[in-house]
Amino acid sequence: MNHVSKFRIEVRDIDRAERFYSALFQWTLKTHGEKYEAITAPTDNRGIPVIFGAINGEIATSNNGEGSTVIFVKVDSMSQTLSMVTAIGGKVLLPSIARSDGLYAKIEDPDGNIIGLFEENKVS
Repeated sequence: MNHVSKFRIEVRDIDRAERFYSALFQWTLKTHGEKYEAITAPTDNRGIPVIFGAINGEIATSNNGEGSTVIFVKVDSMSQTLSMVTAIGGKVLLPSIARSDGLYAKIEDPDGNIIGLFEENKVS
């Protein structure tokens, strides 16, 4: 079963968002270029939250100038998952892109909800 592994809050003003989420939720925000890593719970030495059910995420500047929140579901195979999306009535909004920790994509479900997909880099 695939599970929600992270979230991304897309904002118009990254500095304002950093002040807001730090003050409101006491999240630790670490700068990573144009985004902040949002630490919402204590983590182990690998960066995995140690509180059951907790996930961490990021706050980043929106590409389209609109604010939104996207959850990311961890998948075993990005290519397989993306090929299923259109077959079952969804749309691929952002094809797979590689980042340092794995592959990312965005899809839209038949009702217009945007969901992120994440395939973690395979450890050799």
